[in-house]
Amino acid sequence: MTKVAWKGKEDQRHIFIATKPGECVSVDQMISTQVGFIAQLKGKLTRDRYKAATIFVDHYSRLRFVHLMRDLTSEETINAKLAFEQYARDHGVTIKHYHADNGLFRTKPFEQDIEKKGQTLTFAGVGAHHQNGIAEKRIGDLQRRATTLLLLAQRRWPDAINTHLWPYAIRCANETRNTCPTKTSALSPLNRFCQSDRKPSYRHQHHFGCPVYVLNKDIQDGKKARKWIDRTRIGINLGPSPRHASSVALILNLKTGLVSPQFHCQYDDLFESTTGTQARHMPQSLWQQKCGFSLNHSSEDEGDTASRSEPTEVTTNITH
Repeated sequence: MTKVAWKGKEDQRHIFIATKPGECVSVDQMISTQVGFIAQLKGKLTRDRYKAATIFVDHYSRLRFVHLMRDLTSEETINAKLAFEQYARDHGVTIKHYHADNGLFRTKPFEQDIEKKGQTLTFAGVGAHHQNGIAEKRIGDLQRRATTLLLLAQRRWPDAINTHLWPYAIRCANETRNTCPTKTSALSPLNRFCQSDRKPSYRHQHHFGCPVYVLNKDIQDGKKARKWIDRTRIGINLGPSPRHASSVALILNLKTGLVSPQFHCQYDDLFESTTGTQARHMPQSLWQQKCGFSLNHSSEDEGDTASRSEPTEVTTNITH
């Protein structure tokens, strides 16, 4: 919830009016005091955490791109820029101009990367965040939508869902927003960004954090299933995988804390198996302890612990 507006909206001047995708992109960064879980496919679970995200907003299509960050450094900021530009190239778009706040976007490495690629860069005034209002507004919208998804899942399945999963709630909220029509257009932001009228499919969109029944690996490999035994394991839906087809989702294993891209799944979008008498049959969620999230410490303590801890083994990160 937010305060209900009581003043009439004043006329606003729109700067950097774009006529095609990539002509102008606003960018800003979101910082979270609550550290975020980093998904791993295999290896020893890392104690590193997500602490921020960089949000890109295309002025023409209003498409948003979210890049999760472990630290607020110029190197991580450049990595976010490279990831967005690769995403744009995959959709046939070339980025020409960025509009940003001061801070990490005014560092020499970032400006050098802009100059190297023949792009241009403008800034909002110091303390004048309204001059980067497009990005500021979209970040606020994403935070509210992600909070709604996260709180609903947490209330329906409190044993397994906590706020450390916010990075994936943010990405799920962004994915839904990019593929849905807007108030001003029957086309989605993704349609406008790609300049295509092909409607995206909603068939594989499922509620964030809902229980997922994943087919056992032996049966997926074509082996014959034994009679009278359970054929599935239960995991947590973290949303669609950014590196696979839209029908593949990232599933968090309740026991090991590892995350795998799965196709053979059944989703409980209404959380029916976690409420009422069905809840007693749900397996215990152990991923929090496996990943080092103590239920007896505050988020500030966890953030301090995460900043002092270093991963002791090379891990496989599947989230970018």
